[in-house]
Amino acid sequence: MILNFFQMGRLYRTEDNMRAILWCNGDLPEEKIVNNIIDENITIFGIDGGANKAHNLGIKVHEIIGDMDSVDTNLLTESKTELYDQSKSDLTKSLDLLIGRGFDEIDIIGVDGGSSEHILGIWASLYEAVPGCKIRAIHRNRISVRYHPSDGDLKISMKPGTEFSIFSMGKTESVTVTGAKWNLKERELEFSTLGLHNISIDQEICIRSNGKLIVILPNHYSSE
Repeated sequence: MILNFFQMGRLYRTEDNMRAILWCNGDLPEEKIVNNIIDENITIFGIDGGANKAHNLGIKVHEIIGDMDSVDTNLLTESKTELYDQSKSDLTKSLDLLIGRGFDEIDIIGVDGGSSEHILGIWASLYEAVPGCKIRAIHRNRISVRYHPSDGDLKISMKPGTEFSIFSMGKTESVTVTGAKWNLKERELEFSTLGLHNISIDQEICIRSNGKLIVILPNHYSSE
């Protein structure tokens, strides 16, 4: 899997595949971020109140999904799919639903704001979602990328000197990172600060692991 986070005019370099946006009920994303990820080839889904946030910006969602506890359905006419399993968050359930429908690239927006545990819950959703899809959470000034070992090598094009971080939410037996100031070679990684604040030294970093990871990158289109 190859990602280019510094291509002008688009947030990502993508192929013609099934792409979706999940709009969560957090802070509104910046307009230029929305403009760079929404086009006619992307299907937009609102997770509960996220559908209202999109509606208030004049953006129509294709479908509302979630447990419907925070959405004002009286204002919306889109189709709705209620997800009942209370053992998982609405975001995790929504990711699993869309991956099961065949979407292979999902961007999540509206993820900032809320309580302190909210951001950890976002990363947990990325971590526990089923494999078979590129998943990215778009924050105000960062992008969280889910890495799954079934993805193979994760190659990310970036300018030398770019800061990035890698976290394992559990115990991962083997993590390899090349193209960075602090490379790793088949290193065991747990939920720790070992992967915090690394720096690229080449035009591309490469990450390989036998476990799931969260890779945090700068959001090139943030105003900060």
